[in-house]
Amino acid sequence: MKVALAHKRFDLRGGTERVFFRTATGLRDRGHDIHLFCQKFCIPLPAGITPHRVPGVSRPRTGRLLSFGIFAPLTISRADCDVVLSFDRLIKQDLFRSGGGPHKTFIEKMQRNGGWKSLWYRVSPYHRLALSIERRQITSGSRRIVAVCEQSKREMIQAYGILEKKIVVILNGVDHEKFNPSRRHDVGQRMRRELGI
Repeated sequence: MKVALAHKRFDLRGGTERVFFRTATGLRDRGHDIHLFCQKFCIPLPAGITPHRVPGVSRPRTGRLLSFGIFAPLTISRADCDVVLSFDRLIKQDLFRSGGGPHKTFIEKMQRNGGWKSLWYRVSPYHRLALSIERRQITSGSRRIVAVCEQSKREMIQAYGILEKKIVVILNGVDHEKFNPSRRHDVGQRMRRELGI
């Protein structure tokens, strides 16, 4: 299957970026034809994966959000992929993997604090644009949504009134070699000494 994966950055810094990388290499290892659509490629590309640079601006962040949200789907459409999985805010994709709860819920929580920040979240061009893209992405721009936990799923249903069957929960995996209880004695003791715990 020819699979398009979209995210602004191909990198290993950040949780979403690591999941993006592992999804790309994991699907490639299962025999799929993987195409990455990114504005920036910050690390070397693994063998057998095809890169596509998405045009756009890097500053200001509102411009970056808008240009990637619009130009990524256009660039992807020219590649004739069988399925499109987005890890970022796009106006159109088959599957959207949400790394957390909806931005709408975040804004509502931030506004509860009151003050000038509350006003800023309400009038900020960046946040207004993020909410606009998110609304389209969740309500009509995706066939299915992948949430990383049950709370994120509940928040999306509550925020946008979408059907529960549209969202599937796939928990983040754990690297059992890196996070292994058998390493606790050696690594744990050394880390405690280094951190003064």
